[in-house]
Amino acid sequence: MAEEQKNENQGQNNSQQQGNQQAEIKIDYEKIAELVSGKQNKTADSVIAGVLKQEGLSGGDLSKAIQMFKEYKAKNTPDVAQLNATIESLKKDNRASKLENLATLSALKMGVDIKTIPYLLKCAEFPDSEEVKPEEIDAAIKKVLENVPQFKTSKGDDDGFKNFGGKNSDGDDKKTSEDTLRGIFGINKK
Repeated sequence: MAEEQKNENQGQNNSQQQGNQQAEIKIDYEKIAELVSGKQNKTADSVIAGVLKQEGLSGGDLSKAIQMFKEYKAKNTPDVAQLNATIESLKKDNRASKLENLATLSALKMGVDIKTIPYLLKCAEFPDSEEVKPEEIDAAIKKVLENVPQFKTSKGDDDGFKNFGGKNSDGDDKKTSEDTLRGIFGINKK
């Protein structure tokens, strides 16, 4: 039993020492990435040189051909940072057009004159969140309409139908119009 306890204590001490050693080890990931990248570049250079030697190039021509290949590869390799910037720009443009469409529909539903909608949208303060929420758009438009009610059309001004001439009332005008026309053309009443 004494030996078993002694073995257990040694096992615990060994595991504690290993745990302390692991905690003390610091890994420089950037250095490792540099080494791997360097190794890959050397391997790529040797492969390129081998292929070009098979093509019959040597000396100065070989180094020029390797340099030309590297330039070609650099020119044809997409710039990830530029692609990401383009994607972010397109996302921003998409959000802006979606916001404008929803805001225009909301303004039309609230009775805003279509001619004044662009001005109303410039006055509205829309949230900068990633997701466009119709409730927030409605609230922003309502706030502008409270401050500038002239953006809203008045009900009688532009209903779509314009009445020309005199007002009709239960057919009385029709009878007088007929009488007037008969008088003009010289037709007597029957």
